[in-house]
Amino acid sequence: MPWSNFRTQNGKGRPWRLRVHGGRLLDFLFPRLCPACSTPLPIPWQQPLCKKCMQGISRVPEPLCTRCGTPFKSRTSIAHLCSKCIKNPGPVDWTRSFFVYQDPIASLIKELKYRGDRSCLYALETLSRPILERILSSSPLKTEENDKSTCVVPVPLHVNRLRQRMFNQSLLIARRLFTRIPVRTDIVSRTVDNPPQSSLSGKRRLENVRNIFEARSLLGYRHFIIVDDVVTTGSTVNEMAQALKKKGARSVLAISIARTL
Repeated sequence: MPWSNFRTQNGKGRPWRLRVHGGRLLDFLFPRLCPACSTPLPIPWQQPLCKKCMQGISRVPEPLCTRCGTPFKSRTSIAHLCSKCIKNPGPVDWTRSFFVYQDPIASLIKELKYRGDRSCLYALETLSRPILERILSSSPLKTEENDKSTCVVPVPLHVNRLRQRMFNQSLLIARRLFTRIPVRTDIVSRTVDNPPQSSLSGKRRLENVRNIFEARSLLGYRHFIIVDDVVTTGSTVNEMAQALKKKGARSVLAISIARTL
């Protein structure tokens, strides 16, 4: 966030004009760097990334499978169920991802995930929020009906990995993106300290996450939005949704910042 956007808490403190000029001076003395590539950002600059990185962002192309969110190769068709979801519908009712998992988005996620860089979290939030608002308006959830029956459940880390990392990047993302829907960490737990999915491929990903989640109690909620940083095969969110459905969840949606194509 640029220094020139800084405001004192509750609007108190120095006059607004002095704060703005002081912020611009700090921008000049300590220029912001693009969180994705470390290039100094020009002054003034309102975008979260540099111009080159902004141009390198790729949205997940449409049309998509209306259930698993996988994009179709043909760009002339309309959204419909893919053959996989027709043959074997999974426990997730609706899945959407904002961006293709490639740089600069991939760099932002890695820096947040492995180094806890909050400037990357700010950039991901700024880039994702307009997309989130649009796709939620077309989702199966009707907020007027489900205001008190819907909650967000970020993909949990096992307690051992949480102790090592000291934070859960999916929880950080969920809390920044969802401010009007409760974010709950006490509904689903990860009971198995399995190897990271990024180190595996193919069928091993499916085996790696089998039966690793447990839903304790739905706490009166009926509709759930799973939040993850990256979706690759969808095996993680499917296993988590399965645990929720076993406890009686009526619908489970999944949202991720990025998707591997």
